[in-house]
Amino acid sequence: MILISAGLLAAAVLFASEPAQIAGDAAEAGAANAVGTKPLMVCARDDASKRAFKREYGRAIYVSAEDVMASRGDGERWSAPRCITPTEFARLRRLMGDLKAIRVASR
Repeated sequence: MILISAGLLAAAVLFASEPAQIAGDAAEAGAANAVGTKPLMVCARDDASKRAFKREYGRAIYVSAEDVMASRGDGERWSAPRCITPTEFARLRRLMGDLKAIRVASR
């Protein structure tokens, strides 16, 4: 499982010239969690992943890329990370990249 922050990911994708890299290092992941208000954990849907997540953070709540995009700027803070599958995370990165392209084109 990899801990990322939806807010940090959005900022990195929107303001960097290259897409943000996922931090596999625990220290970087902790920093990402401290910055964002909606931390995400990339995790599979198998039983072992769900058990590991539950042991560490409580109930596993899975979100889609669309859920993350729709919740941007709503002011809600998540008390624990939410899960996002690798496929949905890739979709989120594409959506964030599309958003970046739209912002650049509209300037």
